[in-house]
Amino acid sequence: MLRVTLDYELNENLYRKLGEAQGRQEKRLDLQKQVFARELQLPVVRGKVVLPDMRIEYGTQEGERVDVELATSHYHGNHLADKARAGFQIYGRSQDAPGLRRIRDEHEIATAILSF
Repeated sequence: MLRVTLDYELNENLYRKLGEAQGRQEKRLDLQKQVFARELQLPVVRGKVVLPDMRIEYGTQEGERVDVELATSHYHGNHLADKARAGFQIYGRSQDAPGLRRIRDEHEIATAILSF
């Protein structure tokens, strides 16, 4: 089995659930959003749902998956740090490497930035 889900699809699933909860007039939608994120196996970092650019599911019925982020030199340090804390596999283009390395070093990101 191989399935690729893009960020907008993950976002759509999350907000569909949130819209249904809002329609039921549930209280504390901020907490509901985090619950729904966890149901969709989306990480919550510092109270915010973090979406990967792409989720690749493969292999077994248990649904092994990898969440992938394409980082560019336009990323801010905290944004990239949150993506790393979420456990995403982070890739970058070679021309963006110098800026990404500075961010990684400044924020002590343990995730290796590949594809340089």
